[in-house]
Amino acid sequence: QSRVIAVIGLGYLGLPVANGAARSSFKTVRFDIDKERVAELRAGHDNTREVEDADLRFASIIYTTDPAEMSVANFLLSRCRRP
Repeated sequence: QSRVIAVIGLGYLGLPVANGAARSSFKTVRFDIDKERVAELRAGHDNTREVEDADLRFASIIYTTDPAEMSVANFLLSRCRRP
């Protein structure tokens, strides 16, 4: 059984973490509420330049704005914000 990691939030922290998981052979579901951000990443480009474009194209990656797609994950990773 393969492990699936869902990363919530694809900003300066979430995107590099998701890439590290993909490099380690984990299937990753990458979730963000920003539809434009997800479309940009699906197209293979990161405007923030946190991750090289070539690293956005792992076959084991799903980019989504649909929270239901995270239901396949064994682990959820999210940045906690302090109040």
